[in-house]
Amino acid sequence: MGRKRKPQVGTVFSFTFQRHTGRKGYRVGTFAGMLVCFLLPLVIMTLVETLSGGSDEEELLVCRAGTVYVADSDGDAGTSASILERAVGSAAAEGNAEGEAAGNVTAGDDAEGEAAGNAAAGVRFAASEGGVKFVPAESFEQAYEQAEADGDALVLAIDEAEGGYHATVILPDESGLSDEDAEALETYVQVQFGDVLMAKAGLSLPQLISLGMATQVTYGEETLEDDGDFEEGMREILGYLLPYLNIMVLYFLILFYGQSVSTCVLMEKTSKLMDTFLIAVKPRDLLIGKLLGTVLAAFLQVVCWIIGLVGGFAAGTFAVKQINPGTDMALIKIFDSLEVFGGLFSLSGFVLGCAILLAGFLLYCALGSIGGALAGKPEDLSTTNGIYVMVLLISFFVTLSGTKPWMDWVPFTAVLVTPGRMLAGETSFAQGLLSLMLTVLGALVMVLIASKIYRVMALYKGKIPTMRQVLAMMGIKGKKKQTGKESGR
Repeated sequence: MGRKRKPQVGTVFSFTFQRHTGRKGYRVGTFAGMLVCFLLPLVIMTLVETLSGGSDEEELLVCRAGTVYVADSDGDAGTSASILERAVGSAAAEGNAEGEAAGNVTAGDDAEGEAAGNAAAGVRFAASEGGVKFVPAESFEQAYEQAEADGDALVLAIDEAEGGYHATVILPDESGLSDEDAEALETYVQVQFGDVLMAKAGLSLPQLISLGMATQVTYGEETLEDDGDFEEGMREILGYLLPYLNIMVLYFLILFYGQSVSTCVLMEKTSKLMDTFLIAVKPRDLLIGKLLGTVLAAFLQVVCWIIGLVGGFAAGTFAVKQINPGTDMALIKIFDSLEVFGGLFSLSGFVLGCAILLAGFLLYCALGSIGGALAGKPEDLSTTNGIYVMVLLISFFVTLSGTKPWMDWVPFTAVLVTPGRMLAGETSFAQGLLSLMLTVLGALVMVLIASKIYRVMALYKGKIPTMRQVLAMMGIKGKKKQTGKESGR
């Protein structure tokens, strides 16, 4: 009586895993993929911020005038001058406050911060000292003479015309300024002249300041800061986005690595060492060990790529903030607001979702190994993998059309939708646990079927057998009929 062979699943698993991870192609692919995942977000985020930096500066018109002499036909040049100068002063105060809040309190940044602060209504006043001054004059002639004498001044003449007022910016003949400076001041006056008109209508300066104050408007009794409403809204958004993101990523991973498992299972069948293998290892142990080793190597590779991607986004965020601490990049704002999602996710749900992903990945790889078990040579894989590809495509398009509760209970669709639904809070922990158990059970069934097919097909040579022939060889169907024919011979 022959001695019973010990299970060799662990030995085959260890050998397969070491062979996969020890190959130069695997290591290069893992390292290169990790490097690309790290550099891609870092380079793109840095380039976007660098190329977009200074765009606001370029859009500002520059006026180099140090003084603007204001002449008003109403004789109220003092009020008009104070209103126009107040707008520039308010912008300067806001610019200095933002600079201090950002920590830009270095000596080298003082001049730059002051120049940036003297900007209002799309115009930057680049006076060398003290910013621009609006000085009232008793008449137009006096304003013109003083501006011409200064050399870096402009004249603003306000006249009462039919049906309203007319403002004119004048560049003196003997002036060191250019037409661009006068046009920049004209743009500024056009924006701010409404305040001047309101003052002429009888509004006081405090009233004008009150009109310029920001107003916050809310609708209903609850505000946007309501944590319950915010979390509920984020659950709806994530409940829509996460399943689709999960579906797209897993589809391509399963499609790629499932084919790899089929090829790995077929490898020993095409060599001349199969007889030797079967003396020491059972076909079932051989297939299960190769399947688990290939799945773990693939999972390790994907984890490395994810680590590289997360590191790339973290490095990109750091680089962008070094370039521009006050960046308004949408991606940075999303990362900065991730802390508000803390109440939406639970550790148990995250762990359970990852377990479903791993079990589902094993399920599809086991389904792919059936194709490798049925094939007798590499050319047969395109035919024998038909079941695997068909199941994957059907599951993909069914889930892509919209997630439904019943998809949590079908192992082939659960792996695509349940992890995202768990994170979004649409599936309870008990439902997720039951879905995991069904997915693990489905994976075990696929592994059992694949191992039985591999056992009966290990030494098979010839055309691809039909499903009826495979079942007959497995002893499930047609056994008696086949036995009768053999006895008749």
